[in-house]
Amino acid sequence: MNGISSRLRVMVFLGLSLLTFFFFNVNAAFAHIPHDVVIDTKVSPNYAQDKTVYHIVEIGLNSWGNLFKSEDRGRSWKRIEEGLDNQYNLSSLAISAQSPENLFLSSFGDGVYRSKNSGETWDKVTQGLENLNIKKVLVSPNSSDFVLAIGKEQGLYQTKNEGKSWSSIIGNNQKITASAYFPHLENQILIGDSQGQLYLSKNLGENWQPLAHFKNSGMISDIKISPNFTSDHTFFIGTKKEGIFKTIDEGKTFTSINQGLTNLNIADLAISPNYKQDKTLIVSAWEDGLFQSNDGGTSWQKLNQGLKKVAQAMTWLSPHFPVISMSPDFSKDGTIFVAGFDGLFKSINGGKNWQDTNIALDRSKNIHKIAISPNYKNDKTLAVSTLHNSPYISHNQGKTWQSIDHGIQLDRLLKQHLLTNIISFDFSPNYRFDKTLFASSWGCLLKTTDGGKHWNKYWVPESLKADSYMAISPNFKNDQTIYLVTHQGKILRSTDGGENFTAIGDQGEEAIQGISIAISPNFAVDQTLYLVGFSGGIKQSVDGGKNWHSLHNNYALRKAIIKLAISPNYKNDKTIFAGTSLGLFISRDLGETWEQLDNEAYKKDSNVENIIISPNYQNDRTFLLNLKGQGLFKTMDDGQTFSRINKTLHGSIKFSRSYSVDQTIYGATDRELTKSTDGGLTWQPLQIDYKNYNWLSILYFIITNAIERKIVFTLLIALFSYFLWRLFKLTRKIRLPKSSHKVVLP
Repeated sequence: MNGISSRLRVMVFLGLSLLTFFFFNVNAAFAHIPHDVVIDTKVSPNYAQDKTVYHIVEIGLNSWGNLFKSEDRGRSWKRIEEGLDNQYNLSSLAISAQSPENLFLSSFGDGVYRSKNSGETWDKVTQGLENLNIKKVLVSPNSSDFVLAIGKEQGLYQTKNEGKSWSSIIGNNQKITASAYFPHLENQILIGDSQGQLYLSKNLGENWQPLAHFKNSGMISDIKISPNFTSDHTFFIGTKKEGIFKTIDEGKTFTSINQGLTNLNIADLAISPNYKQDKTLIVSAWEDGLFQSNDGGTSWQKLNQGLKKVAQAMTWLSPHFPVISMSPDFSKDGTIFVAGFDGLFKSINGGKNWQDTNIALDRSKNIHKIAISPNYKNDKTLAVSTLHNSPYISHNQGKTWQSIDHGIQLDRLLKQHLLTNIISFDFSPNYRFDKTLFASSWGCLLKTTDGGKHWNKYWVPESLKADSYMAISPNFKNDQTIYLVTHQGKILRSTDGGENFTAIGDQGEEAIQGISIAISPNFAVDQTLYLVGFSGGIKQSVDGGKNWHSLHNNYALRKAIIKLAISPNYKNDKTIFAGTSLGLFISRDLGETWEQLDNEAYKKDSNVENIIISPNYQNDRTFLLNLKGQGLFKTMDDGQTFSRINKTLHGSIKFSRSYSVDQTIYGATDRELTKSTDGGLTWQPLQIDYKNYNWLSILYFIITNAIERKIVFTLLIALFSYFLWRLFKLTRKIRLPKSSHKVVLP
């Protein structure tokens, strides 16, 4: 029996080792770089009635912030964008307590936006703002007329007429880092600066007096005033280095209240609307997360049940939880929303337990790129890539779809994402014969030569690895040429179908931005490429990328964010389009001179997110403009007139390769793939049966994604089977001994 026990122990050990091996990697597979970095959240002052909450989130590869709204307490969300034409990230949101339909939104470069209909539409309100790089907006609790705007680097502005005009109340020689209006005292404002100095104004910022100086505290990061200030004279100061200070005598004296805090770098403070009774405060500390006090700050306890922190927040110099927003009916519903570096979190029991609200969208179903087969007229084939799911292909114009993910999985034990994030995605120009698709990602090119059934990875040299944008030669059948351009300004070229890449066209200090690359349709003859310059402007190469020169662009093109598109008839019409954050520009002389296309249908300085040119442009003069905050516009007379054909499309948009016959356009929204068969007049959603990556599929990926893991798995199974067989043989040999005692009858 001892032999059996020892063998059982060995078998159990091996079995546990095997399971540990897999489940260790399953956990690694679920770890990911967050693409839901929530930077602000606000609960409606009428939350009990309207159930409304907002948040600002940076999504995926989109460099702009996005605003989302929920009207069912955070269960479902819709993206709010009409009128938000921002070029830069959104930074903060403020809601009027007096008029909850009045909202203000700030941006790191676009100034301030205002909505008068609960966020459904927005107008830019920047008159009087000397600095458009605004970090935070704050509405007075006493009147929606009064709003403060804090400059990211310097300056403090105020409007007294709901944003119609702004005036500077602190000069640009001082960096303000926190501010607060006093409840029930319309004229009083508190502000704190980067040096730990606190100031008070009793006349809405016309004059300021120093109130306190926290000399060794670093910057003042937040100010929160008791809702009962007129009776309890209490407010709180959060600092970067010395935690929290409290005053109960209107700022004459301050007391440090840090007992229980394990980190004194304060990101945000929240005070209960019912503070008079419950004495509840919640604070976010940069490194250690959330803490709660139920005794006015005398002691603190850490909150962590269900909250998710990721180490990458510190790498990005961001707190784990930058903003806390409590329900106005906190005493009844116990509701708190917290903006997190990796999600939006909600508690309905006063902070004891938290759950991720799965904000805005299911990222795995976010269509990132649409690709159309060059032979679409005959094969009816198109493909899409998603942000965190499989690519999918359809051979019947989008009616049904198949997952094509074999080989897309990350190797190196799946340490980041389950699937590789695809940056660029397209068919080979010779797809009819070679059945090849390409995808670019971090440091590699993905290639399939069997229509997506199996993918191979081709890694670029280690020093060149980065997010890569791709351009495929129209003459790929003969020259096998592919270009990758990285954010770091490296231009990579392959002349063997993507198997090997070398760096070309070294720009030195004049690096390439690496976001927009366009290749001439006549590349086999003219060897022409266009790229966006690092500091604006456009560069051109006429020798396949070996040498580059700057085109003589106008001022707007040198300062704007640019997306390039080339006419399919470039050989004859010499036309290039530049969609910019300052409007649409066109050149009809190979980029030497440019003119801005102006039109009554949209704002002249509209932020152009995308330009999509009809494959039959030579005859139909048709192209589409995707304008941020305005929707999708179409022209059929080369830009003389435009009409809006869709309000919600803002992702990848593609014409059918046989558009002149079928009038088909495909487009993506946050939630779905959509299709028009009448040139954009009407749209119908296309259903994709998204693949569910459960733990079994993850284990399968881990086993099959590298040859060495296949070998290890096979050996472990063989070893386990051997011991099982030995145990079975041993048990057959063992028999209980017969009794040697005889029974004697009397």
